[in-house]
Amino acid sequence: MTSLPPELVIAVLVNLDFRTILHCRQVCATWKDLVDRDTRMQYTVELGAAGMEDGPPSNLTPSARLALLRERQAAWRRLAWRSELTFPMGFGPWELQDLNLVLQQLPSAIRGIKAKKWEIPDVGMDMRDFSMDPAQDLLVVVEHTMVGVCCLYLKSLLTGAPHPAAVGSAVLRHQTFLRPHMYIIQIAGDHLGTLLLSRTPGDPSELLIWNWRTGHCRLVRGQHFSDSSFAFLSPRYLLLCPFGNEESDGPDNAQYANSRRSPRILVLDMDFAPHEPVQLKNIEYMCDFLYPKLGPTCRVVGMTIRSAPAPHWQPHPSLQVPFSVDQEERLFVVSLYVAEKGQRRIRSLVSLIPSSTFFYSLSPIPFGTTRHTFTWAEWGPKGSRFYVTPSEVTIVWICYVYGMSFVFLSRDGSQQIVTLLDFNQRDIRRAGLEKEPLSQHAELVTQATTFADRDIFEDVVETSLPYRETRMASFDEEREGWIDAAMIDEDSLILVSSVSHLF
Repeated sequence: MTSLPPELVIAVLVNLDFRTILHCRQVCATWKDLVDRDTRMQYTVELGAAGMEDGPPSNLTPSARLALLRERQAAWRRLAWRSELTFPMGFGPWELQDLNLVLQQLPSAIRGIKAKKWEIPDVGMDMRDFSMDPAQDLLVVVEHTMVGVCCLYLKSLLTGAPHPAAVGSAVLRHQTFLRPHMYIIQIAGDHLGTLLLSRTPGDPSELLIWNWRTGHCRLVRGQHFSDSSFAFLSPRYLLLCPFGNEESDGPDNAQYANSRRSPRILVLDMDFAPHEPVQLKNIEYMCDFLYPKLGPTCRVVGMTIRSAPAPHWQPHPSLQVPFSVDQEERLFVVSLYVAEKGQRRIRSLVSLIPSSTFFYSLSPIPFGTTRHTFTWAEWGPKGSRFYVTPSEVTIVWICYVYGMSFVFLSRDGSQQIVTLLDFNQRDIRRAGLEKEPLSQHAELVTQATTFADRDIFEDVVETSLPYRETRMASFDEEREGWIDAAMIDEDSLILVSSVSHLF
């Protein structure tokens, strides 16, 4: 092909993925020059490096899209916002009021998304919780009910009417003996996962995985376990974070106690998930990822796992965005809450895991395999990063992770600081190779993190997954108010406080 006319070589190369283009760029000086001079290939390469994917066709040229993409990346690296909006809230930031829902589409100057506000004046029931998927125009509303039934209403996010793609009355009902105090809801395509957590110590939780379009449900019941959290790795694979209940006096209590010293992440293959209720200890899960064993006096008292957006999520076609976060590039944030025996103090530790770590491990497992174990040494030291946040990561459903980025708050006296951790490995490698100049408040962290504190782990633990850390200018408590939480989406940082801010 090196003897072909340049225009024919370009016609072939522009249709390749970014990895292949970069390989072709190394063939010879001529091809390198062709790649570097062609805006379309530069845009494809930049998308890959940024962990983004191209949007639908529009009037924007590849050159215009490339300029917007580079502008977006530069803004996130510096945490430099282009605008600030304030949304007053007349009640507590985590409380639902009345029967009305007021929804706000956040704007994006770079991606051309306009602000939009609308209201669903009456959802039709006493609302306990809700979740949404704008790409599918789906609003899931949980009705506040007494013991015995769990009701989920499937509605149009735009109108509040029953969702036209749902069967029958667009209501999912489940008979339960629990009176849940918390619902954790995750949507992944046709799958709708709902975790019911009880207030009563020792009560099992219930995890329901629905096909919300057909109404078909599979249920996992975890007796003597608290399924503190779950997340979809893909529409096929479900990640569970179980931990044992110390108060259990069942015959298998040793197994539960051991799970509190050796925390793990289970992977459930939905192609083989049970069709009938089953206790978690009896489920034929595909595999588990073990964490290091905790110290002899430590026990796990809680685990959560979060990731956004959902796998295979796409922006609504009507938005006509030039690009969006890659569907396969997601960061999972696992929070471990650890307590020493006889001590009331709870210590929290965050484990940050890119989806590629899971997929890389799962790919060689034969179809139909069950209960395969990945030891910590096989996946953790190079495929994840432990991080100690200054304050405990909340279990409330706030969105502190999006794509490959994780945001959290810290304090220095009256100053409140927002820190962003970016785990996009391709962008980090390029920054290191090109010796990219960093802003005053940013650094690339490539050295390993070592935990030698025997109060947490039995042995010394080391993790080395690189990341970029960027800190935002401080916010004064007297001026800005107490910031309750920092959230992130594809275009914005959202600070929830007595005076709410959007950046």
